[in-house]
Amino acid sequence: EEQKEALRNEYGVVTYRACDCTNGNQKYELWVMEPGINIEPTVKVIKRKNPIIVLFVAQNQGYNMPLHAITIESETPEDPSDIVYIESSFNEDYLDRIVTSNNGITVAVLDTGIDTDQVGFTGSFLYNSALNGNCGEQSGWDFVNDDDNTYDDDTKKHGSVVSYVIHKELIQRNVDHQILPVKIADHDGKSTFFNTLCGLQYAIDKASNVINLSFGWESTDPNIYNMFSDLIDTTDAIIVTSAGNKDQDNDTKPHYPSNFPHDHVLAVAASKYDVSDVTSYTNYGASSVDFYAVGNKIAFPLKTPNTYSNFRGTSFAAPFVSAKV
Repeated sequence: EEQKEALRNEYGVVTYRACDCTNGNQKYELWVMEPGINIEPTVKVIKRKNPIIVLFVAQNQGYNMPLHAITIESETPEDPSDIVYIESSFNEDYLDRIVTSNNGITVAVLDTGIDTDQVGFTGSFLYNSALNGNCGEQSGWDFVNDDDNTYDDDTKKHGSVVSYVIHKELIQRNVDHQILPVKIADHDGKSTFFNTLCGLQYAIDKASNVINLSFGWESTDPNIYNMFSDLIDTTDAIIVTSAGNKDQDNDTKPHYPSNFPHDHVLAVAASKYDVSDVTSYTNYGASSVDFYAVGNKIAFPLKTPNTYSNFRGTSFAAPFVSAKV
């Protein structure tokens, strides 16, 4: 710690923080430099001069959760081009959704959080973090705001829809389970490598059986690759990822985390609703994509009876595979 503090002072670090609530596994620190510092040569110098103290150094780049189309379906369908924002308000009812004990399968969902007030969620199904927490958390952790509120404030409810698919599928299969919500993306669906690394470490620390990662980036930074690859090596959990929505070949243009070659990382493409073929938008790859699942017309129930938002994207194909796993 003394050596790290000396480095912070030497290189103009204004603020810094480690990953919250990760059982003392503080592998990563986020250092915010003074304005005007040229980051790229600075990180090279830090790494070259301090190979033992600092294993990897990379910029904390941001990325967006995959874009997805939403249409509304009801007894009188709206214009399919309409963008639907899902009605919600934060409440404390999520506490009633937390299981008494963590039995059965634990599925961690790294995403925009979860809004348990949506009508599709039933019973108690949230992971009980109070049983083995380090930060006084109730269920999961918010790495965006550094608190125990994993509420999904994304207007399109990306994380809630992913969790709903898993929850619904496991109920239908009569599988005992709990979902561990790990909020790594903000209300605009934006995340960073640091939040994602921290969230993945957190999910691993909780001994998750399955980890759903419905997002992706195309950075080729070898340090970022190595950080995630080394962390993935520390778990036996099945990690289910979305292949991406750009109609491109992931064999020739890598998309992460779906392109990590580890045997327990599964990459999922999206098929049409009738499973007759893949969708026009899905990424693919003869060696880099493992499965496909339905990725069109994923119905998410709204509070108005018999009304649904329809989602599409590999983000929503992946959770079907998470449930199957």
